[in-house]
Amino acid sequence: MNGLLRLFGPRRQPVPEVQHPALGTLSYDRESENWGKGAAVLGHQFRFSVGGEHEPHPVLLNRATTLQTELPSVLASLPSFLERAAKDMPELATEIRSLKVEEIAVWWPQQPDAVMIWFSGPSQERSWHCDYSNGVLTSLVFDC
Repeated sequence: MNGLLRLFGPRRQPVPEVQHPALGTLSYDRESENWGKGAAVLGHQFRFSVGGEHEPHPVLLNRATTLQTELPSVLASLPSFLERAAKDMPELATEIRSLKVEEIAVWWPQQPDAVMIWFSGPSQERSWHCDYSNGVLTSLVFDC
């Protein structure tokens, strides 16, 4: 019977806000289904977000805490990373050079080191993102 209640009973709602000693206040966003906050580092303004089911996952909170200290070096290396990508994709070079950090996300408890950086850009047709893992920016790609 307990299994049926969990399956068909009322769903537990996500915690609307979490206070974290190192990260500060993280608020739940229903649209993206994660917790986050506004952040500004080296002139970049973006959303810093953490995944979880009903609350931010503890493993992801730990990764986000470490990542927060890495952000200055990550963001300082971003221009050269984007420039290399622009040279690799010359037909999209102008767009790539105009990308701005929109969100930095730690969403997957099974892969806490897998960080996604999402960008805003001039195209409404493409959603650009790259990976940051093991201290390296990789894989600038877009979704349509």
